[in-house]
Amino acid sequence: MSTFVITKITYASIMIMISLVASTFYFLRPLRQVEHNIDADKYLSLFFLLFATAFVVFSLTLTRQNTLLVVINNTLFLMAFAYLKAAFKSRHPKQKRILLEKPILLVLLICTSINLCLFHFVDKSQLARMIVTMFAINIILFTIIPCIARIPKQPSSGEKLAINSIKLTMLILSILIIAILVLNNQIHYLFAITIAITLVIMILFGSTLIMFLSEVADLYQKESSIDFLTGLLNRRHFFVNSDQIVKMAKREGFEVAVIMGDIDDFKFINDVFGHDLGDQVIANFASIIKKLTRDTDITARFGGEEFCLLLPYTDQKGANELAERIRLEIMQTIIPSHICDVRYTASFGVATFDKSEPLNTTIIHSDRALYFAKEHGKNQVKQFTEDLMLNQERLE
Repeated sequence: MSTFVITKITYASIMIMISLVASTFYFLRPLRQVEHNIDADKYLSLFFLLFATAFVVFSLTLTRQNTLLVVINNTLFLMAFAYLKAAFKSRHPKQKRILLEKPILLVLLICTSINLCLFHFVDKSQLARMIVTMFAINIILFTIIPCIARIPKQPSSGEKLAINSIKLTMLILSILIIAILVLNNQIHYLFAITIAITLVIMILFGSTLIMFLSEVADLYQKESSIDFLTGLLNRRHFFVNSDQIVKMAKREGFEVAVIMGDIDDFKFINDVFGHDLGDQVIANFASIIKKLTRDTDITARFGGEEFCLLLPYTDQKGANELAERIRLEIMQTIIPSHICDVRYTASFGVATFDKSEPLNTTIIHSDRALYFAKEHGKNQVKQFTEDLMLNQERLE
């Protein structure tokens, strides 16, 4: 067996093995935990499988060449990258999932036509045809880049890595095109393409894997910090997120306010209308908080029907006004039930952060103000004062 044949077999085996390992990994659907990645692993599995198949056909064209093999080889390579693009686009729920988009279909037809012309009228060797195919793949890769970030212009760290890997792949393929032109030798060309395509497969497999695994990690992080029913932070992560704001407030001197809110007569709602409606009331309260607060505010469900809001750059007056707006919005809310339409109210306590004391002291103060509002008629906003504390201590 000649060295050239051994080289061909080794080359094909390496490419096929790496591609099949990647295809099998994604076929096992490791990304299904993240909702927007449900289809991505399927398309990635097909990408690597088509890549492996393309190399089987490519190895055949080294010894036997005909029109059918040229067309199949060309189509498999380009279709593989069409599936790669589909994997990224499937993460965008609002985008149409068309596999053969007009640009990709056009590239496929032009590339196949040029390669057939080269095969029949110019040169039957693979060198020229591979240059055309690599150039066509680069065009498809270029169209993939805008599809990677789910939020335009705000890619996550994993998405940035994927974008850079696509750019690096384009660079490697461009260098490969130059190498083919310079070497102009079948054996040297095989070594060059072995190294280049091995790098491409490993880069794409590694970067997509890291991107998707980072999203799975983000999902578990979110689930551990977010209250399932309301979508607000839980108590533990409220303090984790508040710590940064408290440090900044002490350093920069801006005001911070805390609002404690609690649904009035929540036990009565649960007993009369059932826990399902009670959950609807809690979720509605949370949706009103989200609607009326800023992105910089930290909002959390402290437990049961109690909520806490940390408001940076907010004084006592601003916090009172926000609590009043939330209270009025709640009063206007109607929640239908199997018995009758349900209205509910909430009470609020407000306190401002004293930089000489820990945040927990401010939360206790706002909780005292909330207790005072509950004891004096409910459905109102009360702000913490020293007199209020003295009155409560006398009552106790």
